[in-house]
Amino acid sequence: MSSIFISYSRKDLEIAEKIVSAIAESKLDAWIDTINIPKGEKIEQEIYHGIEGANAILFLISPASVNSKWCEKEISHAILNKKRIIPILIRDTDESLIPIDVKERNWIDCHEKQSNFDNAVKEIVHAIIADNEWVKYHTKLQLRALDWKNQNHTDNSKLLRGRDLQEAEQKLASADSNKDPQPTDIQRKYVSRSRIEENRRKKRDTIIWSIGITVATSLSIFAFLQRNNAIVNENARATAQSIAEEQSDVALARQLLTEAQSINSTNNSNQIIAALLAIQSLSIVPSSQASQILVNNPNAHTILNLKQQNIVYSVVFSPDNKLIAFNNGNSVLVFDVLNNKEVARMQHEDTVFSVAFSNDGNFLFSGGRDQTVRIWEISTGKENHRFILDGAVNSIDISEDGNYLIAGGYRDISIWELSTGIEIHHKKINAGPVNLVTIKNGSKYFASVDNETIRIWDFESGEEIFRKKHNNPFHSAAFHPSENYFAVVCDDFSVCIWDFINNDEITRINHNGSVTSIAISPDGNYVISGSRDNTARISEILTGNEIARVAHDISVLQVAFSHDGKYVISSSSDFTARVWDPTTGIETARTTHDSLIYDVSFSPNGKYIVSGTDTGSIRVWEIIPSAETSHISHDGRVYSVAFSSDGKFIASGSSDNFVRVVDIETNNEIYKVLFDGTVYSVDFSLDNKYLIAGGGSTIKVVETLTGREVSKMKHSGDIYVVSISANNQYVASGGNDSTVRIWETISGKEIAIITYENDIHSIDFDSRSKYIVSGGGNKSCIWDIVTNEEVVCREFEGEVYSTIFSPDGKFVATGDETTSSLWEALSGQEVASAIHNKIVYSVAFSPDGRYVASGGNGFVIVLDTTTGQEINRMIHDGNVNSVAFSPNGNYIVSGDDKSAIVWDTLKGIEITRMNHNNLVKSVTFSPDGKYIASGGFDKTARVWVWNIDDLIKATCNYLPRDLTIEEWIFYLNDKPYQAICSNTFTNK
Repeated sequence: MSSIFISYSRKDLEIAEKIVSAIAESKLDAWIDTINIPKGEKIEQEIYHGIEGANAILFLISPASVNSKWCEKEISHAILNKKRIIPILIRDTDESLIPIDVKERNWIDCHEKQSNFDNAVKEIVHAIIADNEWVKYHTKLQLRALDWKNQNHTDNSKLLRGRDLQEAEQKLASADSNKDPQPTDIQRKYVSRSRIEENRRKKRDTIIWSIGITVATSLSIFAFLQRNNAIVNENARATAQSIAEEQSDVALARQLLTEAQSINSTNNSNQIIAALLAIQSLSIVPSSQASQILVNNPNAHTILNLKQQNIVYSVVFSPDNKLIAFNNGNSVLVFDVLNNKEVARMQHEDTVFSVAFSNDGNFLFSGGRDQTVRIWEISTGKENHRFILDGAVNSIDISEDGNYLIAGGYRDISIWELSTGIEIHHKKINAGPVNLVTIKNGSKYFASVDNETIRIWDFESGEEIFRKKHNNPFHSAAFHPSENYFAVVCDDFSVCIWDFINNDEITRINHNGSVTSIAISPDGNYVISGSRDNTARISEILTGNEIARVAHDISVLQVAFSHDGKYVISSSSDFTARVWDPTTGIETARTTHDSLIYDVSFSPNGKYIVSGTDTGSIRVWEIIPSAETSHISHDGRVYSVAFSSDGKFIASGSSDNFVRVVDIETNNEIYKVLFDGTVYSVDFSLDNKYLIAGGGSTIKVVETLTGREVSKMKHSGDIYVVSISANNQYVASGGNDSTVRIWETISGKEIAIITYENDIHSIDFDSRSKYIVSGGGNKSCIWDIVTNEEVVCREFEGEVYSTIFSPDGKFVATGDETTSSLWEALSGQEVASAIHNKIVYSVAFSPDGRYVASGGNGFVIVLDTTTGQEINRMIHDGNVNSVAFSPNGNYIVSGDDKSAIVWDTLKGIEITRMNHNNLVKSVTFSPDGKYIASGGFDKTARVWVWNIDDLIKATCNYLPRDLTIEEWIFYLNDKPYQAICSNTFTNK
């Protein structure tokens, strides 16, 4: 069987064969069509067999290959089979044409002009053999699973048994999100079905064995021997049964985990089931893989859950985020979100289709089938005014300045000046009904969409200035916020951006199904489009280039941007509404209803979403997944996170020049502090009085509860690190001006300055507030604050990036470019060291001082400070940028290129992990150890629960239901039906 499949264009055959010959010297067998397809065989079938049997796919990137239909088929089949794809750049190619699943991977440059071809081949071979054991097993298991699948899942003789099954379960259970390639759906189904059949076989064997024992016992001749044999047999049976039950429980836990991982990996609408199966697996046998599913489960927290009797056509937030308004048949209801209290109820004579708040939030507008638009005073529920159209009112909109109201009827459009109630425009159209009306920012233009035509009108004159026909009834279009552009559906499968003044098509975005919804980002740079091809896609306005997409199970019905443009939402016929990052397509949160979601809307502050369905369900939910308690968004990278000493607040510092302080319980931002540059370091005082942070060249001390500035200090360069003494008397700071400075906290007076030759990366006070240790260049020095004298200074082979006192102040731990060192504070004598071979970015002591952990390139090393011996080494997939101990010292959290991971300190096993979308720069435990905070280059700081019991509780609190009886039988077979989450369980 060939280990490598070469996907290429025949126009690049010469270099393809050259690469095949080169990797053959490393004893790697490559599949290439010119050699491996026998004469007379079906080409496509042989290619697919070659892909399925390959350990890796080399895709040779060139202008010819990215335009090749054969290459497109090959890559699609490779993705379907979750094969490891290694992109090889052989010719300059337009990146926009490269398949997204190839483009997002690291490329190897084997360019035709590159002189050092041998180095490129070495990179290719290294990429191929990376984690070779897993890759080979993945291929072997995939072939067996496909063989079973090709027999229509009916040939049980092809299923796994015994050790083969145990190995498969262990391999899949240990395949976390960083494994490449990832397990396939068919592999998980194959292993899960194998376990079900194995359990059934064991049950049959146990019954047969029990019958045999019973018969043998009953045929015994002598009563004494019969009695003894019965005892022995009973003990043997009990022991065997106990072992069998234990093995059965472990097998069931693995089976449930496999099913949960399978659902989780597809990101489909069944994430509730994935979470429930992971909980059940954890309750049987704890595992990091199951807990990781809960930590990263996107199910969002519901704030308000209402049930009405009618289709929810329109639901919106008030400008102050406190109220929602929605239709319920002939009624309009207003609810207080946080208090779950009805504020007002207003009545039409027929169904209401559209509602909107006034800009000041005091009034509500509603329109419906009774041909009226009405203005209501929210505080009293009183009708102040009504306007009458010639037909049902399907759509209303308020101008951005709040001065005008536009409404679309059956064959007419009306605009009224709200201050006077005077109708300033009334337009008759030939086609109807008018499904959408909207006013452009600044009230220069307004638009209408009916069953046949999209029209744009001049607001002042009321003259039609633009018209486009379309084929099908369409309910969505959007103005650009500043340019004279309009996003419309130009045919069934395409979105067009038109310059409606010059009647020019700017760009066109294509889908593979009918377009259902359009929205333009607040900055005007992007358009999002939802389609019946089951996707929502973000594209650049001017170029049409796709930036990101999210896939649903079924048609996407509605899309929208948040008011700040940081999030998008898509609702679908799969009954889910999903929030995602518009730049990456990564899902942030979701909610699952029990029916079609007709309308979704962001709150103005972007914190909440309201969704309404065709069965009358209205839900207000937070953009926070179940395991997160707080989610802080910055406009730049997050470099530092810190808990207040009472555990109530989290502070985060970012390259957007802000420190943001958030109440963990409510996830509300308490205040933010602006600096003159990137904030690299934040810290709270031990008594919780003060927050200290360094940003740009400035240090600020503020009151923790109020944010009031207490003092401010300045460096002559950027500040990288700040710290406050245990007695609150001193503040220390260091940065790229090569100085460590000590200040009086309240007055801001500088009392000492220590000069180095290089940047200062680390500072720490001892617990008595007597000494300070700092690291800069290749030195780490201890300074006596009172006498203003140097105590000891140690030199290292490389630059010092981290240095810290032990809790009792007797030792110092230091991390430099290759090594972590433990040394005596007053003498400078080294006690122990650990070789990392790469930069040690972070060191930390356990609270009792017994252990020191250091994080560097690819692992965390834990040393016993009493013996100097290494007790554990935790392997990461990338650089470890930050480490911290839990308050009891039993656990360590470490942050790497994309994850924050919790480990058992003594066992060295992974407990769980939180995935970020980029490098994790800072991690820490809360003072009570219940939470972990992590911040990184994905512009977020997150607070999350990590302990298994807390994870289960938090997830259950967020899930809207438990497993149904049908789901229970499918996944747990003949186990008695019971609650997984007691708070959502109903015995139906």
